[in-house]
Amino acid sequence: ACPTVQSASNICKAAFTKETNEFNKKNITYIDDTINFLEPNLVVKQLYTTFSPHFSLGKEENELAVKAAFAAMQSYFDELKMNSRKILYSLVKNNKVGLLMLGRPYHNDPGLNHGILDLIQQQGYPILSMESLPDNEQELEMLFGEDIKSGRISHPKDISDVYANAYSSNTNLKMWAAKYAARHPNLAVIDLSNFKCGMDAPIYNVVEGILEATKTPFFTFHDIDENKPSGSINIRVETIAYALRKYERELVAKSRERNKGQGTWNDGKGQGTRGEGKGTGEISIETATKEQIVI
Repeated sequence: ACPTVQSASNICKAAFTKETNEFNKKNITYIDDTINFLEPNLVVKQLYTTFSPHFSLGKEENELAVKAAFAAMQSYFDELKMNSRKILYSLVKNNKVGLLMLGRPYHNDPGLNHGILDLIQQQGYPILSMESLPDNEQELEMLFGEDIKSGRISHPKDISDVYANAYSSNTNLKMWAAKYAARHPNLAVIDLSNFKCGMDAPIYNVVEGILEATKTPFFTFHDIDENKPSGSINIRVETIAYALRKYERELVAKSRERNKGQGTWNDGKGQGTRGEGKGTGEISIETATKEQIVI
């Protein structure tokens, strides 16, 4: 995880306790314990240890609350992926383009993304987040099947072929999402970065290389908080919309060409349009269900 984010609670604590303890003055208990959410069983123990001294909290009650929270989070992500699945299905069916946002969790904040995502959606292009990408077994086989068969990767979510320094979960997700978009003909990419992010800088060229290899439309907004250039952002968004409209016309032309006998992404033959490694599939529009997306 980002070291700046990890240390934020300690920095906040230091700021209010450097000379005098402002928390004690206001009778506030400041809690900055570290919780490991990758291990649900450990979360149960850590949360109980953290909060039981301050609240009337039983072990059983604590465990039930943690299980309910994880179930709610899973339900949320399932719904996200279902909505994205429907969007991707519509994009493929109508030869349209959507944008995949590569970024950090804080880029969901309009104050940090400067409203760029809203402006693009107003142009008629849906925005998908990295966490919302549909990833059931059949979908991943269609996108990454050829890479696995060739031995390039061992698993659909393996990123070792493009990035060896897999030390940050969010960075790893960005790498994988870039590979996903590179294999999906109806996805373009927008890459956001703030604060001269030390986690983002080493992967700029990697992401660019992944997307350029398959000629995936790729737009960057790096260091967007150096100032608030609303005028230039509006111009950039209009330029992006123009480029995407041009790309959509190319999609239509390629679709017509493939329909002459080579197969399309939405007729069940699953032929890609961006070079090697696109994968194949056997789903058709007529047989697709809510758990499937034709790509």
